[in-house]
Amino acid sequence: MRYNADGTPDTGYGTGGRVTLALPFVSNPAINKILRQSDGKIILLGRDNNSGIIIRLNENGSLDTSFASGGIHRPNINQL
Repeated sequence: MRYNADGTPDTGYGTGGRVTLALPFVSNPAINKILRQSDGKIILLGRDNNSGIIIRLNENGSLDTSFASGGIHRPNINQL
């Protein structure tokens, strides 16, 4: 979801302010943090089963395929 400054859904984003995204090879994501870069790109941080997951989205909510492998990076957090 994306909201306007007054708290209403941003209807110019996706459908009614919402973008639903099918993530390839992601089965059980738990997103813990969402960050917005200065260029408008959106970073999602979390876990997928026993792996870390970093997803970068374009400002319109689509996967940023220029990041990692199709917009999704899976760091091995068990080695940290």
